[in-house]
Amino acid sequence: MFGIDMSAPTCYERANVGGAVGYRVAGCVLAAVVACWPVPGHAAARLPARLPAWVDPITGRPGCELVVESAVHTGWPDHTWPTLVAIAAAESGCRRDAVHRGAGEVSVGPLQINIAVHPISVACAQQYHCSSRFARTLYASRGWSPWTAYRRGRHRPYMPAAQQLVRKWNRSSSR
Repeated sequence: MFGIDMSAPTCYERANVGGAVGYRVAGCVLAAVVACWPVPGHAAARLPARLPAWVDPITGRPGCELVVESAVHTGWPDHTWPTLVAIAAAESGCRRDAVHRGAGEVSVGPLQINIAVHPISVACAQQYHCSSRFARTLYASRGWSPWTAYRRGRHRPYMPAAQQLVRKWNRSSSR
């Protein structure tokens, strides 16, 4: 869903890293860069990534934190929480307002539920707890296969940061 804008040659340059051709930031004005997501298949996509820092305007809390909280409160098994956060980071930046339109697809919300093929409203898909509850039913019947980021491995760079967030949440939460 997200990618690097390769039309900005002053910010990105082609690089050969360990035999793999990829792109790296070169001479960017940091104030102008809001976020960069690695392009799948490039060397940069294999590097550990930070979780998106987007703060939900309704709650004032980081979106990825809300994904963990929702997973806990909607009955996801605790071993799935880091993967769920990593998928949300890769698919939507953990944003409730994320929308992706593609061929036969309109994926909405922090967990990018495809409202074109699943019986879920836009309002529910955009709410952390409601979309988490629906996503759990998808996961129970099909595993992680409904999420493109998982199938294509785009969640992997976010796993270390997602595991760290879950550990932090476990320490600070009384559940």
